[in-house]
Amino acid sequence: KAHIEGLAVLGVALLLFALGGELSLKQIFSANKKVVLVGLLQVVVTLITGFLLSRMTGLTGEVEGAFLFGSVCALSSTVVVTRVLDDRGELNSIHGTILIGVLIIQDLALVPIISILAALSSDPGGSDLISSLLFAAFKAAILIGVVVLGATKIVPKFLGKAAKTGSSELFQLAIMSVCLLTAVLSKSLGMSLELGAFLAGIMVSESIYGYQALADIHPMKDLFSIVFFVTVGMLINPQYVVSNWPLILAFVVLLFVLKTLIGALCARAAVSSNRVALQVGIGLAQNGEFSFVLATLGKSLDIITGNLYDLYISGSVITLILSPFFIALAPRLFKAGDPISFEDSDLESIERVDLKDHLIICGFGVVGHHLAHVMQQYGKPFLVIENNAVLVEDLDKSGIRYLYGDASNSIILEKAAIDKARVMVVSTRNHVIASGIIKAAVERNPDLKVIARGHAQKEAEFIKASGAHAVIESEFETSLEFTKQTLIGLEVGMTEIKTVLTGLDERRYSVLEIDSSQESVSNMMPFPGGDVLTTWTKVNDQNLHGKTILETKFRNKTGCTIIAVYRNGETVAYPKPDFILEIDDELCIAGSSNQLDTLEKHFSLSRFTPISR
Repeated sequence: KAHIEGLAVLGVALLLFALGGELSLKQIFSANKKVVLVGLLQVVVTLITGFLLSRMTGLTGEVEGAFLFGSVCALSSTVVVTRVLDDRGELNSIHGTILIGVLIIQDLALVPIISILAALSSDPGGSDLISSLLFAAFKAAILIGVVVLGATKIVPKFLGKAAKTGSSELFQLAIMSVCLLTAVLSKSLGMSLELGAFLAGIMVSESIYGYQALADIHPMKDLFSIVFFVTVGMLINPQYVVSNWPLILAFVVLLFVLKTLIGALCARAAVSSNRVALQVGIGLAQNGEFSFVLATLGKSLDIITGNLYDLYISGSVITLILSPFFIALAPRLFKAGDPISFEDSDLESIERVDLKDHLIICGFGVVGHHLAHVMQQYGKPFLVIENNAVLVEDLDKSGIRYLYGDASNSIILEKAAIDKARVMVVSTRNHVIASGIIKAAVERNPDLKVIARGHAQKEAEFIKASGAHAVIESEFETSLEFTKQTLIGLEVGMTEIKTVLTGLDERRYSVLEIDSSQESVSNMMPFPGGDVLTTWTKVNDQNLHGKTILETKFRNKTGCTIIAVYRNGETVAYPKPDFILEIDDELCIAGSSNQLDTLEKHFSLSRFTPISR
C-alpha cells in the first residue's frame, strides 16, 4: 500500500503541474473581482461548515481533525470540472467562467491550508500555536515569493536559454527541472510535493514559452490522470466500504447537498440568475485532487485515523465518479425557455480571445518578417507563431503579437484562435512540417484559407494535398524572376516578355491546380488587370531634364504610369504631376506590354534591373 500511495503522490504531482501550466499569474490577478469573491466565500464557508459538522457529530475529536475535514470538503476537482466543461463547450459560459475562477482560488487556498495544518499538528492546543501559525505563514510567504520571482525573472530566462539551443528534449528537461526543484522546495518548507508541482506549473505558464511547455506536457497529462485515478482507486479499502457503506453514503449525500447549496449561494454574489448559481453549485459538489493530498497529509501527520482516511478516500472517489453525470444533468433541471446570456450579469471572462478574422503567420523568417511589416502598415489583425527562441527576441523588440511554440500543436492553435482566423501563412521551408501545420489548422477551421511555400514542384504538390489553398513554389518563382530580368536585360520587347511569363505561369498553375481565386503572376502588379507589367528605367534624355511629369505628357503619349522615382537614396512613391524629373532619375513604370513598347519609341529611357532596396 505504501508503494501505491507513493505512486499516487507522483501521479497527482505531475497532474497538478500540468494543471498549473494552464494558469498564469496575470490570469489570476486579472480575474473579475466578483469571481474572486465567489471563490473566497465558497472556500471559507464550506471549510467552516465542515469544521462545525465534524465537531457537532463527533466525527473528529480534535481541532486539527475538524479543520482537516472542512478543508477536504472545501476543495473541488479542477480536472473533472474543466474536462466536462470543455467537452460540453461551456468553458466560456457564465457558469463556466465562475467555476474556473473558483477552482483557481481553491487551488491557491491550499498554501495557507497546509501551513495551518502543519502548525496545528505540531502544537494543536499549546500556547505557542499563534507563533506556529505565524511561522507557517512565513514559510508559505517565502514559497509564494519564490514563485512570483521565478515566474517573472528566473524561469523565463532559464527556459529561454534551453529553447535557444533548438533541442526539444533539452527544453522538456528544463521544464521538468523547474517542476522537481519547486516541489522539493515546497516539501522542505513543510508543505507538499504536490503543491510545489502545481506552483511550478504556474511559474512555467507565466513565461513566453509557457504555451509550448503546456503543449509538451499535454500529451502526458492524460497519462498523469490515469496514474492518479488508478492509484486512488487502488487506495480504496473494499472491506471498509462493505462494512461502512451507510456512513459512506451519508457522507456522499451530505457532501453533494451542502456543497451544491453553499456554491450556489456564494455564486449569487456575482450573478442574479438562480439557474447559473445552481449550475455553479452542482459543478463544485465533488471533492478534488487536492482533497486526496490533504487526506494523505493528515494521515502522515497523525491528524486522522485509518478509518477516517478510508472514509475520505472512498467518499471522494464516489463524488468524482458521479460529478460528470450531475453536471450534465443540471441544464435539464431548468425550463428550456430560460436563456441566460452574458448581458444578464456583470461578469467578464478571466481570459478571452480577442482575435477575429485575423491572419496567422507561422514562422518569422524573411517571409514572415516582411508580411508582418505590411500587416502593421495596413492595420490588419495578425499573430505570429514562432518556435525559434532567437527570433522571439526580434518579435519582442518589434512589438508584434506572437506565441512561442509549434504551430502544429492543438494547444498553440487554440491559443491563436484558429477557429476565428481568416488566413494562415505557413512560411517554413520544411514541407513535412508545413503539411502537419496545415492539416491541424484546417481540421479546426475548414473555412481557413492557407497559403504555404514549397521549394520544388513535388513539395508544392505534397503541401497542396494537405489542404493548402495556394502554394508558392519558391524555385519556380525564382526562375520566373530570373527569366523576366534576363529578358529585360536583353532588351526583349515587353509584349514578348509578358507572353513568356504568362505561358510559364499557366503551366505551373495547371500542374498545382491552385485556388482559382488566386491571380496569376502577370496580374500581381500594382494595378488590376491581366496585362500590366512593371519595369525600371533611367532618365538619360536631356529633353526630360527639368520638366514636370505633366509637361512631358508622359501618360498621354504612352499610356504608362510612373509609380515611383528613386533619387539620391530616396524613393518617391506615386509622384504628383508637378514632380520635376532630373537626369539619372530611376523610374518604376507600369503599363501593358504594348504601352511599354510605345514608351521606348517616344522617350530615350534605358531599362535596367535595380539592386533590391
